Amino acid sequence: LRPGMRDVKNRIVRDLELFVDEDFGIELLVANRIINLNLPINLVYEQVWRKRPEARNEAGGGGGGDGVEHPMVVVYRLQGLDGEATEEMVDNLEEEKEEEVDPEIQFAVTGVIAACGGIDVIIRRLARIDQIYKHRDMTVSLLNFLCYCVKLKANRRRLLEINAIDTLLNKVKLVLSESDSVITE
Repeated sequence: LRPGMRDVKNRIVRDLELFVDEDFGIELLVANRIINLNLPINLVYEQVWRKRPEARNEAGGGGGGDGVEHPMVVVYRLQGLDGEATEEMVDNLEEEKEEEVDPEIQFAVTGVIAACGGIDVIIRRLARIDQIYKHRDMTVSLLNFLCYCVKLKANRRRLLEINAIDTLLNKVKLVLSESDSVITE
């Protein structure tokens, strides 16, 4: 769960020992815009604070600024104290799409595992486990590591060459049989 603007409001209320209704009474402003309390802090920072006109000068954008990005300023106020709000409301922000990274590049370091015989060692070690419940931590660690390794085509090819599918399916059968015995007990 990402921290949201509601967390900022709750911190302000707690630190100042204000007694206001949970969601009514206090509103937060960033860059002179009223911010919905359900928005994540990081999106407000990126899409409201950093996109205000003064921010271009601060970050060395050619306006003679100091080249330093300043912390986000959040102004709080009591709702309705000065009459009806005239500032723009920010109710939702677009989630920024993370750039898709090719798994062959992202997990390239796992290529060393196949080249050094590590895939074979992982599968042999998994094959020797006869009680998943007893060796749960090691099994989970090996399988998690194997999940990263299979992102590379060379590693998947090596798994096929050593017939790892049989070993992995036998472990699935073992897990299912152990879970059946636990359920019946």
